[in-house]
Amino acid sequence: MTLLEVVLAIASLGLIAAGATTTISFLYGSQVREERRLGASELASRLILIYLDNPNDLPPRSEQIAYGRDSFRYDLAVTPVRIRPQDAVRRALAERRSNSPIPIDRFEQVRVRVWLSEDAGGSRTFSSAVPSAVLVRLYDPNYFNRNPDSGAKLFEDEQRRNEMFQQILGGTP
Repeated sequence: MTLLEVVLAIASLGLIAAGATTTISFLYGSQVREERRLGASELASRLILIYLDNPNDLPPRSEQIAYGRDSFRYDLAVTPVRIRPQDAVRRALAERRSNSPIPIDRFEQVRVRVWLSEDAGGSRTFSSAVPSAVLVRLYDPNYFNRNPDSGAKLFEDEQRRNEMFQQILGGTP
């Protein structure tokens, strides 16, 4: 082998090693990002379930929530859902409304955004540039028997039980 062949072989070997290292580094970084997005999704799901059971049990929004090796922040918004029934449905509802005090527009939408906190390499406020998840759930606040534990917890708390009865009877809590 000549000196030129040796130099070209070493350069080729260096390029192959650099390509392999870059690929491994990319795969590892992708795995970490996906694990963080999965953690954000799991946490968002848990926060929605906590909200549905008892909104007062949610952790303060100003605090970071530790989950796995990372910490996250969240925000939660509840908005009413307006249902626009078709004409035939509207007529049927008008006939039945006199018999039922439960309004059709009682549904609400809960939106939870969870993102990687600044201590874990994310940000203090929501940004789509950091690993994050957004979950939205449509729910009926009058439906207290989502699962047996939820119903039991609701009836143990006198204030929440009274609020639920007021909502069902058409009043506001």
